[in-house]
Amino acid sequence: GNNIGDKAIASRLLGGVHYYKGNYDSTIKYSYDSYALAEASRDSTLMTSAMNNIGLAYYNVGSYPEALEFLLRSLNLKLKIRQEYGLAQTMNNIGLVYTELRDYEKATEYFGKAIAIAEEKGDQDQRLYSLNNLGYTFLDQNDLDRAGDYFSRALRLATTIDNAIWHSAACSGAGQVYLRQDSIQ
Repeated sequence: GNNIGDKAIASRLLGGVHYYKGNYDSTIKYSYDSYALAEASRDSTLMTSAMNNIGLAYYNVGSYPEALEFLLRSLNLKLKIRQEYGLAQTMNNIGLVYTELRDYEKATEYFGKAIAIAEEKGDQDQRLYSLNNLGYTFLDQNDLDRAGDYFSRALRLATTIDNAIWHSAACSGAGQVYLRQDSIQ
C-alpha cells in the first residue's frame, strides 16, 4: 500500500489513543505527524481528520485560538473537497470553542449548522449532541426559555436513541434550567 499514507493513519490512531487517555500533548504531536504525512501523500481526507484532532486537543488544553485555527482549517478543507464525513462533528467542535471564548452568536451559528447537517443526514447522535450544545450555550447566557426549549427537544430525541452520555447531558441541562427558574420565581 501507500507507505506514507499508512504511516499517516498509524500516527492518527496513536494520537487517538493518547486523546482517550487524556494525554493531549502527545495527541497534538502525533496528529501533527499525521498531518505532515497526509500532506506529503496528498490525502485530503486524512488532512482534515488530523487538523480536526489537533484542534480538539488544543481545545482540551484550553488553547482556544489554536483550536479554532485548526478546526476552521479542517472545516474549510472538508467543504472544499465536499467531504461529508465528520462535518457536523467539526461544526460542533467549532461551536464549543466559540462557547469557551464567550462568542455565543458564533457558537449558536455553528451548532445550528451542525443540526441542519445532522437532520439532512439522519444522524440522530449528532442531532442530539447539537441540541445539547445549543441548550448549554443558552444556559451560559441565562436565557432559560431557549435553553429549556433545546433541552426538551434533546430529551424527546434521547428517548429514541441509545446514547447514555448525551441523554444524561440533556437531563443535567434540563435540571439546571428548572433549578434556575425555581430560584427566580
